[in-house]
Amino acid sequence: MGQLPEPLRKKKTEQFDRVTQSIESALSTLQGSPDRKATAAVLADLAGVSRRTLYNRKWPIQHLKIIKEDRNSELEASTSSENESGTKSCEEVVETLQQENAVLFHKLEDQRRKNAELQRKNDKLMEIIKRTRNNISLNGHYHVPSGSSLDKTRNE
Repeated sequence: MGQLPEPLRKKKTEQFDRVTQSIESALSTLQGSPDRKATAAVLADLAGVSRRTLYNRKWPIQHLKIIKEDRNSELEASTSSENESGTKSCEEVVETLQQENAVLFHKLEDQRRKNAELQRKNDKLMEIIKRTRNNISLNGHYHVPSGSSLDKTRNE
């Protein structure tokens, strides 16, 4: 099999160049987007080619490995710097939690006071109900004391 005819060779060269440009663009996108995985599948999807095309050309896969290595070294560097500043961060977290704890403690104490007040009011109401029931059972009917709020509604 000999050389390809000039128009076909030209078309294949243009197609090869378009795919190369597409792969380079996708690699650039991957390099600038750390949230995307640096895998052949993602690169192939971004470039609009098959993974086989990437592996046949070899250089895109080598470039992917470089991106992965760069990301790993950046991750290690950021992890070590976080560890150095971690002590201060932990102290700030503890201080914030202590402040929140104090606020919640005061809210709890307020709720306990309100609860005790409501319990006293409830006890008074229960005593009134008990006396009212005793009055009803003794007299056979309920007697509304004059001047009470119930007496006012009865007269209206």
